[in-house]
Amino acid sequence: MSITKVNADVLDLTDGYAFTGAVTGAGGGWEYVSKVSASTSSTVDFTNMTTGYDWQYVFEQIAISDDNAHMRAYFGVSGPTYRTSNYVSRVGGIINAAEGSTTVTAYASVGGYSTQGNADTEQQTGELILIDPVAARHTNFYHSNYYENGDSDAVFSGGGGYYDGDEAHPAIRFYVSAGTISSGTFWQYRRPNA
Repeated sequence: MSITKVNADVLDLTDGYAFTGAVTGAGGGWEYVSKVSASTSSTVDFTNMTTGYDWQYVFEQIAISDDNAHMRAYFGVSGPTYRTSNYVSRVGGIINAAEGSTTVTAYASVGGYSTQGNADTEQQTGELILIDPVAARHTNFYHSNYYENGDSDAVFSGGGGYYDGDEAHPAIRFYVSAGTISSGTFWQYRRPNA
């Protein structure tokens, strides 16, 4: 007899087969760690990353003070001391059906292919994922985001890269290329990578 639907008639729930105790999931999903709400902030820093985890940063409704600026990130070593070079960071995007890309080395590009505007409707939302940044190796990352640029054009961007050096990065700093982060929320999550 083949079973096409599981129902009570086909289950053998005698003592030899019945489940007992608590049933739990296998884990491995994203776990909430912390949140920072920006308010005219020059930087938004997280200094609590530990090894054995991938780290996700979700940013929502990020408004900036200066028109036509980029959101960026630095990775930090113990202290923290933030690294301002040795990144291999690529980002591509679509602006009203036009495509483009760019490469940078002075920071991790997490903001997008085009600059962001500072009007009320030009806020940015996206995510950044770091692959076990505290392991003493190259820190790999990728991101995706949506926002409107200084011309109010819709921009969808994605990209990634790595820090070109074998070192642990327990910290990350978000900032913009000009002005401040006027408002918005950054959520931090982690998941075990083993």
